[in-house]
Amino acid sequence: MSLTPLFSFLLFLLFPLSLATQFPLPSGVQPEGVTFARGSNYFAADIRSGSIFLVDVASGLVTTAVAPIPGRIGGGIDASKDRLFVAGGGSFLPGVEPALHVYDIPTGTPIATCPTGGGSLVNDVIADKDFAFYTDSFRGVVYKLSISALPRCRFETIPLPTPAFKPEAGVFRANGIVKYKGGLIVANSELAAPFFIDILNGNKAQRILPNGTTEGIDGLDIVRMKGGSLLYVTQNSLNRVSVWKLSIRGRRVSAKFVKNITSSGFNVPTTVAVKKNTLVVANAAFGSVPPTGPIDDDVRLNITAIHI
Repeated sequence: MSLTPLFSFLLFLLFPLSLATQFPLPSGVQPEGVTFARGSNYFAADIRSGSIFLVDVASGLVTTAVAPIPGRIGGGIDASKDRLFVAGGGSFLPGVEPALHVYDIPTGTPIATCPTGGGSLVNDVIADKDFAFYTDSFRGVVYKLSISALPRCRFETIPLPTPAFKPEAGVFRANGIVKYKGGLIVANSELAAPFFIDILNGNKAQRILPNGTTEGIDGLDIVRMKGGSLLYVTQNSLNRVSVWKLSIRGRRVSAKFVKNITSSGFNVPTTVAVKKNTLVVANAAFGSVPPTGPIDDDVRLNITAIHI
């Protein structure tokens, strides 16, 4: 073996995901949500059928975790212990009732479905041991679902501040969501900026970055570390994930740009999941593949993993 192939082989062993690795999903599936499961496994949600797939980015094995259910879709997702929380979309999709969905991970069976009513677009979700927080893009609210009350649907509606999150049918405002320092960071897709919602301080809202800073902002993930957490932001229309270093002082949150992550494997990435040195995005391919139209039999959409 010559030096150049040997060097390439060693790089592959050290950084097997240094180049984008795509994991095709079954025919007809359009992924919108992605979240870490365990080990080298990630969940991916289908915006068309509500089915959830388990993707092993080490082996490439794709299995069905939740079977499709008529009238449901899979938007943003999050896993906590043995439960999977799924944002149930909106009534702008034919036959879909917007709702907060919860599934049992070991069996893939539904635990609860909590309707939010017409005019909703339940877009994304983040969960901890006590609550799951779902964003509603059209109503400008966050739903705070009690986990201990399940399978009963006990949730509180938290209004987001206007005019930044003004309720308006058809206008995507509240989108991706993560927890941070006793509050929530919520993406505002209309204003292209993230906001900090201080739930420990009367749900006061702060704009973390100026309007327009994060064009195409969609899903979020956060990596907590000493010296300041890193916020990962999918910018779907720009086919990139931007990374920001967060800091908080006196309940005021600020963000400093770190870098952009781009890849030829990105195809309108809507959500992102980061674990250790692996970043995974769901490629929804919106624009070329609208969620209400058919997908050609030869088109296989995917999730992409990158070593970072």
